[in-house]
Amino acid sequence: MEGGALSPPKMVSLLLLLIASLLGVYVDTSSASDGAPHIVYGKVFYEDGSIPDPSSLNIHAYIPARPGEMLTEDSIGCGYDNSLASAEGWLWLELGSLSSIWSNSEKLRIIVMDTNESGAFDVQLSSVGSQKTSNLVLAEGDHVGPVASGAAANGSSPLTIPEGVANISITATISDAICGNHGIQKAEMFLDSDPGQGLGDAMDAVTGYGQATEQVIGTLYTGSWKKSASHTAYVRGCDSVGNWGPPHSVVVSVSDPQNATGDLDGNGCVDKLDVAIINTAKGATASGSSDPRDLDGDGKITGLDARKLVLMCDRPYCARCGDVNGDGCVDQTDLGLVNAARNATASGADDPRDLDGDGKITGLDARKLILFCDKPNCAACQ
Repeated sequence: MEGGALSPPKMVSLLLLLIASLLGVYVDTSSASDGAPHIVYGKVFYEDGSIPDPSSLNIHAYIPARPGEMLTEDSIGCGYDNSLASAEGWLWLELGSLSSIWSNSEKLRIIVMDTNESGAFDVQLSSVGSQKTSNLVLAEGDHVGPVASGAAANGSSPLTIPEGVANISITATISDAICGNHGIQKAEMFLDSDPGQGLGDAMDAVTGYGQATEQVIGTLYTGSWKKSASHTAYVRGCDSVGNWGPPHSVVVSVSDPQNATGDLDGNGCVDKLDVAIINTAKGATASGSSDPRDLDGDGKITGLDARKLVLMCDRPYCARCGDVNGDGCVDQTDLGLVNAARNATASGADDPRDLDGDGKITGLDARKLILFCDKPNCAACQ
């Protein structure tokens, strides 16, 4: 908006809100089904009752389950304006502009940031055609927790693991960039039910906490999970001024036990570490018909099992996944090599930087490499 002038689409939306406020009713009293056009609107105030100027506000809104779909005041059908005396301070958001279908069971998080004031407001979506919220009151200081996104298990979302996998890695991105831009102080994960903010299992930051955007990682024990089970792992973060944000989640399901995957350590890759597990157990009796080390099913762990596993390895010569420089260790040096090559084309099918095998070096490869690091935060091995 320049010089107080509204674009035609925003003027239409604002006039509809003006009519609604004058009549004291919703713009559209018909029922709205999931995914239909749906305006959420309300008035924005400071604590002293004054109304913010549009030029000083940054507005974002998203459904926490899909943080990659972000509405702003400039999105189609969305806006904030105080130029008309009868419609001062109105904020409106058109959920039909989201790229995915919204649902009545979801909440919309509205983030409003000013130079010195802020507020985050969670609105339970309903089926009315247009939905008026309570007043959005901004308080002095930063009161908005960071956005959690990209939650994944062993680099995938969702993930299915065979019964018997001992543990999996949970990763996510925590960012305060649009929420005050403070450093991330900590992150946590929890399974299925929320224990309360600060009561989940602590996670590590790949490069150490303190930046406004952090990649975080944690290990989730799955050894007791049985086939047909399904669990949801949640990740959330806290910024340096103590604000927790809403969680992002990944679903992990359990399938029948398998004894021919070769991925004995459950890290999503078959490599020399899995071979070492078999070699360590050579001569032992298999623990049962589903012992994943007994690849030939003869009831014993032998060199034949190791030989069979070598044929399943993901990299030539069963080299370690993530060991880009071939020094036998996966650490920040390997991560740096992947990050330095982002957006490049892989050199071939065996390029150690292309961990997801899509022919390109991307942030997804870096995220997958983190799962293989030998030390917390991908610290240097030596």
